[in-house]
Amino acid sequence: MFVIIYTDYGVDAFWAKSNEALYRRNRFVQCITRVTDSMEVKYFDITPISRQAKRRDLICTDGLHPSGKMYPLGRN
Repeated sequence: MFVIIYTDYGVDAFWAKSNEALYRRNRFVQCITRVTDSMEVKYFDITPISRQAKRRDLICTDGLHPSGKMYPLGRN
């Protein structure tokens, strides 16, 4: 079992305007990491990769989903 900590939509123009949404997201991530750590469940934080989405070639034409260029960035 594992948990994926989701994308930081703060790089998107819509979400970047909402400080409240970003605050809630950060609080949610803190809760998830505490719970997964306490249950010894592995989690993967894709936040650093998602923040690279400022490079428009890493986002699909729908403006939301990662492009094929972003996926390889998450491989170790």
